[in-house]
Amino acid sequence: MSLSFIFEQDLNALKDMRKYCFSIDDAAANRSLENRYTPENYIGRFEDGRLAASAEICPYNIYFNRSVVGMGGIAWVASFPEYRNKGYVRDILQHSLTLMRERRQYLSFLGPFSYEFYRRMGWGLSFLFYEFTVDMKHAPQIKTCKYNPEPYLSNRLEDMIRLYQQTQVSYNGPVLRDSNVFEKKVQGRHCYLFYSTAGELKGYIVFNIQGEAFKIQEMIAVDQGVKKEMMSFAGKHSAQVKQIQFNTYNKQDLFLFGEHYSNRYSLKTSMQARVVDVTEILKLMKPATNQKYKIIIKVNDILAPWNHHTFLVTVDNQLVFVAIDDTLEPDLCCDIDRFSQLAMGAMSAQAAAEAGFVEIKPGTDINALNNLFYERSLALYDYF
Repeated sequence: MSLSFIFEQDLNALKDMRKYCFSIDDAAANRSLENRYTPENYIGRFEDGRLAASAEICPYNIYFNRSVVGMGGIAWVASFPEYRNKGYVRDILQHSLTLMRERRQYLSFLGPFSYEFYRRMGWGLSFLFYEFTVDMKHAPQIKTCKYNPEPYLSNRLEDMIRLYQQTQVSYNGPVLRDSNVFEKKVQGRHCYLFYSTAGELKGYIVFNIQGEAFKIQEMIAVDQGVKKEMMSFAGKHSAQVKQIQFNTYNKQDLFLFGEHYSNRYSLKTSMQARVVDVTEILKLMKPATNQKYKIIIKVNDILAPWNHHTFLVTVDNQLVFVAIDDTLEPDLCCDIDRFSQLAMGAMSAQAAAEAGFVEIKPGTDINALNNLFYERSLALYDYF
């Protein structure tokens, strides 16, 4: 039995595994490797020379607390049935964590087949979105618009990239994109850009007209006023479709349709996140307010021994200093999946304590913990 990268001589076995485990055909299996296969990002568990389990690490950079951090996206995790329940996937994930840390990918995201399975491996549910459907008749009617919708042209690509960076840096999770990602995003879809009278791009919308629905794939704007005009633009398609459908991480988007938001929306679970290196992520935390204090955090991590420690965290206004000292009594103790949720901003320290997800020592200043671990805005538009 061995763990290694998956080289070209084993690609047919990898394709067979993906076809079997994900119920896809030959064409889909081939597409899953196109323009992305490099051996160092494909991890395999072999038994008697045969590929038994596999996973892919997708290298990205993401926005995190207004900084840029490396993120390893875990994808296509699979094993043949005769090799399941032997811990092979666990071994691959543990090895992947070591590789990601070496590559300075201090966070990891994945889309789970089972939230509980990956929670035990350290990935905590972090991304939730609203799935929304509204009848076309409820689209806002705006007689005098401030922004001019223009169909996408390739010479406007740099405008889209700048707007995306400008608006997404305040979220935790969005992937930094290059021009290739944007070109794929609009390929085979409709895209309109909304410019001010001064010629500044204020928003863009990517959508399909499918069946009876105006389906929004992505909607990026500088504020809600621009988005409301986008919904008015969508409403002009009432002769073609009956509904507007979109997903959003921003709860305020539900109010673009006034009181009609409450009719047909639901909250959906999405990706899980994991901290790969606790020390490095703590250094990147942005306290909510300028204060000076120290807190002691103990993290349990069975897959990453470099995280399985007690951390002395010194906060000096907006600077965070970290030292490992396992002799200290912790103010907060938790498993790595819960720490990951705290670090991402999926919940505050107080909310985690009230839910029983973390242990807090009696007498600990909860306000200090909340100053470091508070709810943040999360978003992720690129899946892997």
